[in-house]
Amino acid sequence: MVLAWTKISERQVDLAYQLSGEAKIVFPDRVTNNTIVRFLLSAVQTIIFLRRGSYRVLIVTAPPIETALICAAFRRRGKPLILDSHPGAFGLMGDARSRKLQILHRWLWRRATLVLVTTEELAKTVNAGGGHALIFHEPFARWQEFEEPSVPTDFPGSAHPIRVCVPFIFARDEPVGVLFSVARRLRNIEFRVTGNPDRLPDDTLIPPNVTLVGFLGPEQFLSEMKKSDIVIVLSTERESVMRTAYEAIRVGRTLVVSKTEATLKYFPYALHAENTETSITAALMGVIEEDHDLSLQRRAAAIETSRKITNVQTEELRKRVTELSLL
Repeated sequence: MVLAWTKISERQVDLAYQLSGEAKIVFPDRVTNNTIVRFLLSAVQTIIFLRRGSYRVLIVTAPPIETALICAAFRRRGKPLILDSHPGAFGLMGDARSRKLQILHRWLWRRATLVLVTTEELAKTVNAGGGHALIFHEPFARWQEFEEPSVPTDFPGSAHPIRVCVPFIFARDEPVGVLFSVARRLRNIEFRVTGNPDRLPDDTLIPPNVTLVGFLGPEQFLSEMKKSDIVIVLSTERESVMRTAYEAIRVGRTLVVSKTEATLKYFPYALHAENTETSITAALMGVIEEDHDLSLQRRAAAIETSRKITNVQTEELRKRVTELSLL
């Protein structure tokens, strides 16, 4: 069972599917928009499920760390717990709330059978703290069961204007201002930016070639990526290995991604850029000016590399979960 308190649940549902399990998503936003009331309702719903529900292995997503704490305390006796700790759970990505709860987070590492993390650096941190870390990124998406990833034969520059998809949720680690500066410089490119625009400051100046498409559901988001020539995935967090980067590769689009040790390792066929106007602009121009055949080779190699990484990680996690379920 994969449990999470989240509005965006595709990762959890895909993970449960790949592990032949189920997902339990707790997010009673239709009942109330009050954060405190929603938190209390989520806690009650989670505790009831943990005591009455059927599961052999429990995988819980953090943040919020409180969700994992409740799972550790109220899960059925003897049921193994796997902690899916995203960078925010370590107090990274500007998550000040989780940063204050690192004592509890470290306690959870020692209570969990396994802790899923994004990078070797975070794995070292967990192992040094008495936990057992496993690097795991993104499971294969369910749509891949019916649609094999392939490289489109179109090429940036064949459509006018060139269309760039920018998957944002307007989080603290996303360099939104830098992206808008790039858009002002490249006025012949159409930038389509996802995310709830209400999270932007009221005085934000949006360039005319930027379209805010809003918060998209899974199918709409996938369609938006497929209609784009290029996908830009940006984050200032060095321990982040972005789901949207994997998604861009899986739909055969050229990926421009923030340059970190992790993205260089896991997305070697992307174009890597520092989070600066000059570097991102240069990366975009590099995609546009790249030889067509070379571009096709790059995208095909990216798909194959991504598939291998995901296969290895998923098989290892599946093996661990199977072993735990037989205990």
